[in-house]
Amino acid sequence: MRARWPVSAFVLLCASSGTCAAPATSDGARAIAQKYAEYFSQAVVDKGIVAVTPGGDDYVVTWDLQKGLELAGLPPGAVHIERFSYELSPQEDGGWRVKADRLPNIAFDAPTGKGRISGAFDLGRFNFQATFAAGRRDFLRSIAAADAVNAQLRVDDPPQRVGVVLGQAGVSAETRAKIAEGGAGVDVAIAQSTKHWTEIFLSTSEGGSPITLEYEAPGAANGLAIAGLRAREIGELWKFVVAHPDEHDAQAMKARVRAALPLWKDIHAQTEIRDLNLTSPTVEARLKALDETLGFTGFVENGSAEFGVRVEDCTFKSALLPSWATALSPVSLNLDLRIAAKGLDQAARLALDDPNFLEKGRISPETEGKIKRLGEPRIILSPGRLTTPLIDLTFEGEAAVEGGAASASFTIGADSLDKTTALIQDIMKSDPDAQSIALGMALIKGLATNGPDGRLLWRIDVSPDGDVSINGTPLGK
Repeated sequence: MRARWPVSAFVLLCASSGTCAAPATSDGARAIAQKYAEYFSQAVVDKGIVAVTPGGDDYVVTWDLQKGLELAGLPPGAVHIERFSYELSPQEDGGWRVKADRLPNIAFDAPTGKGRISGAFDLGRFNFQATFAAGRRDFLRSIAAADAVNAQLRVDDPPQRVGVVLGQAGVSAETRAKIAEGGAGVDVAIAQSTKHWTEIFLSTSEGGSPITLEYEAPGAANGLAIAGLRAREIGELWKFVVAHPDEHDAQAMKARVRAALPLWKDIHAQTEIRDLNLTSPTVEARLKALDETLGFTGFVENGSAEFGVRVEDCTFKSALLPSWATALSPVSLNLDLRIAAKGLDQAARLALDDPNFLEKGRISPETEGKIKRLGEPRIILSPGRLTTPLIDLTFEGEAAVEGGAASASFTIGADSLDKTTALIQDIMKSDPDAQSIALGMALIKGLATNGPDGRLLWRIDVSPDGDVSINGTPLGK
């Protein structure tokens, strides 16, 4: 449900063929084929894995990936991939149009250590169109759509068997690319949507009961934004690796890797799902909304990685849960976490300057020590919230490493503990062991202070020496 079609890379590759005026010619076809050879090796052309032929005003590109798998020594019948083709149409302005009406169906069935793994993937009524406009800042736009996406996976690993079935309907994706501000790389934006999707998970084991989970939602939306992607430099690096598969020219490789840094400025991805339902023989759950965000920078001076999740009105019920568990839903959560570190650009340069890195794939202890001294990472917990019918919690804080010592400060707030305490007292009537929880709740409440709005507050501090305090009261002493 969260897969993003890499159509931008596909079109950029198609468009890298240079200018070929209509009508299509044999010389133009050979020039385009040579571009594919630069990215995938001359063997893909010589062995007929890719073929480019003129067809009127267009060039027809045909891929036979099955032949490539066979040449790679894959066992016969392990994987089957259909041939597929697309059309490249040169434009008067030096740009290209790309059109395809199908992608290959894929099926595989291969042995594993103790069993087999098999599966299939197919698209129904696929359509892809793209335009590459040479000389323009917003040089690329593509639209891909499929009426249906179906995938199956089965793993037989006795005594356990696992199966997954995925179905999506009304899938579409739009990609746009433009030259980044200042000309340093390109900015890519991908928006993908699904009108309906289902996912079924089944696990069985000999002598045990089957486990079945089914996810269903009327739709989902994904977004991906890449800022400052060094597409040209990464492409040149890739072509160098393809052209020199058996050579180890560390200096030439280092120059190309350095030119590609920081790889990208930042990447942000997001997923939005509405009315998500989960059902199984023992559990039913429903989420009114589920949003996820993920982001991370390239090797820049001030690097960071971010993760966020928002859950709205999650309700659940199960015959396996005690009766009091129904009082815990609906649950809503808003959580954002960021990890920040300085000097990622310097760390990348230090690694490249280490002779061991490109030749042996590892860095020396001395370089590792220098990199560790650069970062001084911080973990930032942005203001968040967890709400249930029993309690309304807020939280925020930060942890940091400075001079090799860690410290932290977090603040937790609550509207009241009364409903939670009352529930624990009810539980104690049938479970005496819950008394220890009640004592813990009393201790926690006793450590709280009152905020300006009347909420209970707990400030938790951890010093570089490892001392912990709550609202100034030391713990463990």
